[in-house]
Amino acid sequence: TVFPGKLREHTSSNHATAYNTVATFNSIALNDGNITRCKIRATETRWGNDIIRYYLRTATGNAWEEFSLNTTRSFTSTGDNLQLRIIFIGNGGSETYIEDLHVDYS
Repeated sequence: TVFPGKLREHTSSNHATAYNTVATFNSIALNDGNITRCKIRATETRWGNDIIRYYLRTATGNAWEEFSLNTTRSFTSTGDNLQLRIIFIGNGGSETYIEDLHVDYS
């Protein structure tokens, strides 16, 4: 699954404000068989010490599991509905973003 374009921490460029932005995608894969492994790829641009965290789960109700970029890993709990959550934390606003987000799963 590919998401073209930029996903920004915020639309503002005010660095005096602290941002805590959460983006949730509820249906990366829906009823697509038992999903056991995943890899997230993206190009990150960060302002200062901003943080970007990636979480996936394979069914509503399963715990969110943190994933590192470019690392394939297995899920603790498998399922057939892949969901993605990205959390941005920092002061970068529009200067912290990700591009060309890819979610590969099997």
